[in-house]
Amino acid sequence: MNILIIAGDIGYTAPGIVYETFIKEMSKHCNVSVLSLEIKDKTIGKNVEWLKVEKNTCNKRIENLFFTLFGRYFSLESSVNKVLRNLSTYQISKYDVVLSCVSFKHYFSLLLGYEISQKYKKKWMVYCVDAIPAPLGWYPNDLFRRRLTKFFFKYVSQADAFFSSNKQMLDYEVSYMPNYTGVKDYLYTPIRNEAIIKSKPKGNIIFLYTGGLYGPRKKEALIDGFRLFIKEYPQAKLIFVGNNSKRDFQCAEDLILSNNVEIKGFTPNLQSLYNEATALIDINAYFDNDVFLSSKIINYLPIMKPIISITGNNSPSRNIFTEDSSIIHCSHNKEEIEKALKSTMNLFSINYEQREKYLKIFSISAIAQKMLVIMSKI
Repeated sequence: MNILIIAGDIGYTAPGIVYETFIKEMSKHCNVSVLSLEIKDKTIGKNVEWLKVEKNTCNKRIENLFFTLFGRYFSLESSVNKVLRNLSTYQISKYDVVLSCVSFKHYFSLLLGYEISQKYKKKWMVYCVDAIPAPLGWYPNDLFRRRLTKFFFKYVSQADAFFSSNKQMLDYEVSYMPNYTGVKDYLYTPIRNEAIIKSKPKGNIIFLYTGGLYGPRKKEALIDGFRLFIKEYPQAKLIFVGNNSKRDFQCAEDLILSNNVEIKGFTPNLQSLYNEATALIDINAYFDNDVFLSSKIINYLPIMKPIISITGNNSPSRNIFTEDSSIIHCSHNKEEIEKALKSTMNLFSINYEQREKYLKIFSISAIAQKMLVIMSKI
């Protein structure tokens, strides 16, 4: 099978890293051509043809203003037209399927995939790693969001297959296009590094959060719950690693001074921190019925440590990780968080056998195989 994969970037952003992992695995099973505006590493994968194209640059504020006014991304349309002029009928004719990889604020692949499918009558699939438009709570119900909703589903509704990142997100997306007749399914975000990490803490109590904090993924309840926890365990430490600034942690200034909370910058190799950690922290949206499943908890799975998932009710995290006693769910409530932190103190009673099931479900091989089966049927 010959597949054309279109993406805004490969390997640079969080979605781009997902696409990179996906391309590497797909290239083991079929011939893959990748057309992207930015490509970090062209050595990944076998049987991969790389087609880098130039993007027309435009000031983001101006671009968003024009989109709010007219509902169109003029610079993206220009980039797409440039690509179409340079692609020959011969080049396109060899592809069995065109796959557009889409994320929030990155719609080049959506427009180009649509135009190729229309012009050359190719089977077209859309793989969207984000909820578009973002649900209320993540993004206000303003004119930009309404424009984006109309824009996005104008194109997606024409796809032969549509994929989202989990079942709740898929149901949310499909609710905007009730008459959609194409194939619809979900593909989990794959584990980035499937190497199993087994190590016992060295005696210090350390809770580790990796990644940024933004939008409704709020840290305040965790800080408050940790304050309660250190009344009994005063030497415990809570470490935040990622693109975080101490200026964003005014609510924990006293804990930083007492060395109970530590803020570290971006760290490419987290192995030593994972080894030292007592438990790993994941923070989802503070409200109920969210549709996002954080990639953080997915990438924690191979690390045989307790995971505390701070999340609202009826979230993907609560609904997917239901059978693993080492994954502890709690809401954005300081008493619940304190209880969850304390529950990790009895490490000897935690059973990690269920992790094997989740490691298989979120493995890139399982996800790619699911995609290949659907590709063969559309």
